[in-house]
Amino acid sequence: MRKQSRSRYLLAIEDRNRLRKLAARKIKLAANAVSALTLRRWEEKIDRKFEKKFEEQRVKVQQLKKDNAFLRANQRIFKQGCSVLESCAVVLQVKLEEDMDAAHLSFPSPHDFYVPHI
Repeated sequence: MRKQSRSRYLLAIEDRNRLRKLAARKIKLAANAVSALTLRRWEEKIDRKFEKKFEEQRVKVQQLKKDNAFLRANQRIFKQGCSVLESCAVVLQVKLEEDMDAAHLSFPSPHDFYVPHI
């Protein structure tokens, strides 16, 4: 459960480091006098094994960051558009109320109209 919440990139790094430690331990157990060169070769071999995986994950993370930034920008634009629409709706509502009040003021009573009976 804990590993699922971590990124694959971090898990790949942990796997590489774990393999490096295992390789170093194996070499040390095989011979008490392990040369630094042998240890370095094992580390390079492990690094080559994981290099492609690291690069793929790094590219994916960068793409996700770009997508996230793009989506956040779109979200900000959408929210700004909504607030502009809300303010326009308020202005239109006020104008409508003013027009309705003006219509009522010009004809204050229905008795002011002459309606012939047919």
